[in-house]
Amino acid sequence: MIKKILPFILIALLIALIAFLLNPSILKKSSGAVEFHIPKDIEITKIRINRIGEDEITLEKSKDHWIVNDKYPVRQRQFNTLIKTLKKMRPVYPVSEAAHNNIVREIMAKGIKAEIFDSRGKLYKTIYVGGSNVQYHGTYMLVEKDGKMIDRPYVVNIPGFQGYLTSRFITSEEEWRSREVISVRSEDIQKVSLTYPGDEKASFMIKREGQDLKLLPESYKIYSPDLLRAYLELFNSKSIETYVNDHSKRDSVVQTTPFAVLEIETKEERFEIPFFYKEVSERTKLQTSLEGQKMEYDVDRYYALVNEKEDFAVIQFFVFGPIFQKHEDFFEVEELNS
Repeated sequence: MIKKILPFILIALLIALIAFLLNPSILKKSSGAVEFHIPKDIEITKIRINRIGEDEITLEKSKDHWIVNDKYPVRQRQFNTLIKTLKKMRPVYPVSEAAHNNIVREIMAKGIKAEIFDSRGKLYKTIYVGGSNVQYHGTYMLVEKDGKMIDRPYVVNIPGFQGYLTSRFITSEEEWRSREVISVRSEDIQKVSLTYPGDEKASFMIKREGQDLKLLPESYKIYSPDLLRAYLELFNSKSIETYVNDHSKRDSVVQTTPFAVLEIETKEERFEIPFFYKEVSERTKLQTSLEGQKMEYDVDRYYALVNEKEDFAVIQFFVFGPIFQKHEDFFEVEELNS
């Protein structure tokens, strides 16, 4: 009789165990009602992050956008990931007594401190972020609120997400900076020119005259207004791959003649971006030509001086390639008589 009902008993126990693990109220009770996340009704207006003992970065809300260290717009996708993490992360279980001291020492020596401020500018909560647990499905954390630190670190994760969260708390100003370097609505552009210092015939300018767009220099050929309008649409958003301001070859590169110079003028601003060829590196996909000769320049990436020529950056041809048109590319295609 016992043998017959044993499987049913085991199934019932398994269901009870699953219900226990999935019940948020039970988890909360087992974790001492510790809250690591920022509740939805708390408006975050400032986040201060630093690797303990090192320089800090500050992300602060300014009207409808966020800036880093009171200098640059933030990378929006990266920022959204951080906010999502702060809102959704939950404690899973406290660390064991045996591991407690080692983990606390590790967090305090090498961890990341994140201070979260609310809409009143008041410090709402401080989170100390350590490394991942052995299984790499959670992150060791401590939390401090109202000057009181919890008595034990917890393993924290985002329900449904497998992985650790430390890498989302970035402490580098350069990594937080927005990569977007061109953001101009087509209707705001008064003039755009692309100059090729080594190929004058390929250079061109598109100028707005009232409601019309004009291609310069003038030609006996007919240009397509649709192609001109489509070209201006390209400048709605363009982002670099990365900043390389500390690159050892920066000075020597910018002293060479750029292969192209872009100039955009609106009613509000005018800016210029020179583009330079980039040397082949280990990351370059195409190392040799079809003839087997070693490539001198990278065909997938270039250098550029952006942000009023203050920043040296690497750009991708995949992103900026459509900009590099030539004067003749805007002419209407002549149909052959059949």
